Amino acid sequence: MMFLPLIPAALMVLLLLMAKLMIRVPWPSSPRKEPVTVVVCARDEEPAILECLISLSEQTYPEDLYQILLVDHLSKDRTGEIMDHFAEESSVKTRVIHVTSEDGGLKGKVQALDIALDQVDTEYVLLTDGDCVVSDTWVEKMVSYLEDDVAIINGHVRVEDTEQEGSLLARLQDTINLMFLAFSSGNSSFQKPPSLYHPILRPFSPLLRRIRPSFNMGNNQGIRMSVYREIGGLRKVGPTLIEDVALVNRILQTTDYKTAVVMDPETIVTTRPSRNVRDFWRQSRRWASATDRVQNRTNTVLLSLFVVNRIFLPWTVILFPITGLIAILSTGYAEYLLIREANRILQTHTPKRDVIMHLVTQILLNHLVGLALLFRTPVIWKGQVYES
Repeated sequence: MMFLPLIPAALMVLLLLMAKLMIRVPWPSSPRKEPVTVVVCARDEEPAILECLISLSEQTYPEDLYQILLVDHLSKDRTGEIMDHFAEESSVKTRVIHVTSEDGGLKGKVQALDIALDQVDTEYVLLTDGDCVVSDTWVEKMVSYLEDDVAIINGHVRVEDTEQEGSLLARLQDTINLMFLAFSSGNSSFQKPPSLYHPILRPFSPLLRRIRPSFNMGNNQGIRMSVYREIGGLRKVGPTLIEDVALVNRILQTTDYKTAVVMDPETIVTTRPSRNVRDFWRQSRRWASATDRVQNRTNTVLLSLFVVNRIFLPWTVILFPITGLIAILSTGYAEYLLIREANRILQTHTPKRDVIMHLVTQILLNHLVGLALLFRTPVIWKGQVYES
């Protein structure tokens, strides 16, 4: 019995180390110059929206080949006004849609995205949010990864506080994003040809190819519209708080296309942190609502392993102090190695103290989220209440 904690820990370490090996292999890409639409849905983003739009207008991609589609969704501030002014002044073709009422079937960002994507007339679409800033090569690099067999691409999202440098909350969120996107990138890499696998992993390719990305973010996403329409769009996905995860999962469930989560410094998008601990909790609670959207049994196992390691292992220290502590330290060190590798590839830096803060916070957060799911507490997001 004393070795019980080492079993889930060993499996988790194995998955983390496999992800570390796989993110070293870049996704295939090729330069392409095709028409692209960039969609930005925003609600009450007056402080940040202009910086976002300026970054979108300063791209290396030819201006005659991309357009910007903006959705002002129920904003009560000057977000829509800023969008309109930008559309009038920008050298990039820009359209603005003002949504002034809720949809009976869809609400929140899902409604805004559904309206926007219905207006798109290009094959390639890139999505980001009104509080994000993109690099000047973002459009060019994201489109290059949308190969013929790839339906959706996701890039990394950094969290930076421009008002309070070194913000604890920003550093925590940045580390969380890096860890989970690196893990998801490793998972998505199993969809690559087995010839690109690390030699150690090639014999296991039939099993590993069943693994799918377990985490993605809609504020740095590219979509092939022909596939989006093939699956019936967001109307078929239905009401959800995590439209990015839900959309990816529907594509993976109903088509043979791949989803690429790339680790490329030129595809990084920078966003702002949650304003306070309450907003951070609400965002975490919203992400937890994705647990009913897991694509297959393999990913159910991955999710279960995370839950067991975050909730079960800390308590084993009481009964089995030595093996319990070894299990916690080994999984924590494996996460650190994955984060370190991701930093190397993305040319970023995460201090060790931030990794430790992330590990401790995740244990606490998973306990709280577990209780919230158990008692079915509602999710509050962007001023709206969603029943769990």
